[in-house]
Amino acid sequence: MRTQAEPVVHIDDDRFRVTEWRFAPGAETGWHRHGHDYVVVPLTDGTLRLDNAGGTHAEARLTCGVPYSRSMGVEHNVINAEDAPLSFLEIEVVDPPTRARLATLARLAECFNHRDLDGVIGCMAEDCSYEPPQANYTKGPLRCALPALRYSPPGPRPLGSDCNTRWQGEPA
Repeated sequence: MRTQAEPVVHIDDDRFRVTEWRFAPGAETGWHRHGHDYVVVPLTDGTLRLDNAGGTHAEARLTCGVPYSRSMGVEHNVINAEDAPLSFLEIEVVDPPTRARLATLARLAECFNHRDLDGVIGCMAEDCSYEPPQANYTKGPLRCALPALRYSPPGPRPLGSDCNTRWQGEPA
């Protein structure tokens, strides 16, 4: 029987559970199934042996500070395959709305990277607004994101305008 890895819970609230896993050489977590999406942030370099459901095995090379993510449902036993101690942070997303927000951010990034303006707009809240910086890094004029993304002629809006003020030619 192997030594058990030591879990140290740093945060456990209604949104996240952050656990630092500390492994002595050869230590294991024991069999478990992940009930939430999670991110692993290695705190040391090293190699993990993963005994997976169904009897398969894999190795995972960890690089300090280089994170990776997995979806809920992963079932395995994690073992330190090194002759030295190994540790990582496991950050579980336990709040379903947070998972939804993360999915929206992923969709936003995908749309942005593909220059899909309609997709980007679809990810934004109806009341989203921003103040673009000016050349001298001061705040610029207020822009209402949904209409301003499509209709943003140069120059500031009239003094005293707000999100309900439309540019000439902007659809109602």
